[in-house]
Amino acid sequence: LNQLWNLNLPDDALEKLAAEFGSDTAFFIRNKPALSEGRGEIITPVPFPASLPLLLMNFGFGSATAWAYKNLKLDAAKARESNARISTFLSSLPNLKSQISNLKSALPLHNDLETPVFRKFPILKLAKDFLSTHPSVTGAMMCGSGSTMMAILQSERESDSLRDAILQRFGNSVWVWTGHTLQ
Repeated sequence: LNQLWNLNLPDDALEKLAAEFGSDTAFFIRNKPALSEGRGEIITPVPFPASLPLLLMNFGFGSATAWAYKNLKLDAAKARESNARISTFLSSLPNLKSQISNLKSALPLHNDLETPVFRKFPILKLAKDFLSTHPSVTGAMMCGSGSTMMAILQSERESDSLRDAILQRFGNSVWVWTGHTLQ
């Protein structure tokens, strides 16, 4: 709309507006890797040393964010552990390009909302376990409050075989997309 209506609003103004539409919406304004905090409105760009192929899969149902947060039981120790993982990852970014093969251990892919959402929708836990153990997947997690799952692939050439494996395992009602977005 910014382009269509020739508003010429800067990205920071668009992020502020996007945050009014919903949690995590501001993240998509710049289309670049970033650390998203708070309810998704605090965006810190993160220079990422590689372009990685992604896979998204969705089961065609939603999971209410308000419900997920209401059922989240997060203790202080878990919060500290999560923050430590993120800090370690951010400090390792300058050296990450040479360690791209060891990316699985370096990525702090974590979503606290998985715990309550997986209890309500066990199929999502099965999907994450399937993705996480697939040899072509570097890391997997649930996006937001679900039901979309995200996987980072080791290489783009494996995306078709993983897509076929997902459809064979979970059926044709699962929507699957692959492409490069992290650059």
